[in-house]
Amino acid sequence: MEQRSCNAYVRRGPGRRPLVLIEDDTLDTDVLDLSPPGSSAFDIVICSGPNSAEEECPLVMDGHCPHGRPDVVVSALSPENPWSHAVQAAWRLDQVPVARPSTPLTWPEHIGAALRAMGADDDD
Repeated sequence: MEQRSCNAYVRRGPGRRPLVLIEDDTLDTDVLDLSPPGSSAFDIVICSGPNSAEEECPLVMDGHCPHGRPDVVVSALSPENPWSHAVQAAWRLDQVPVARPSTPLTWPEHIGAALRAMGADDDD
């Protein structure tokens, strides 16, 4: 399981930036520019999730994510990933908003999905 962070700083007290966890097993985190437009408003963690049935997800197995409890999860694990549904269910059980796009995302569209899940861009 690969994990990368950007805009990371200690989140304390009021005025902290929302933590966005992006779960995507298709992003190449080695070459990814971790500063898409709008990203400075968030703490962003990218996790590739478990990539096989043999690799375990700590959230599903132990109830705790190594990155803590995010404010929103953009769940873009591929449907073929054996952990995809269990990870989404675990976040929802913890009452964390989960954005599960119906079409594949390209970076930086993940940020837009996070905003929609948090209701920040509701103009209705």
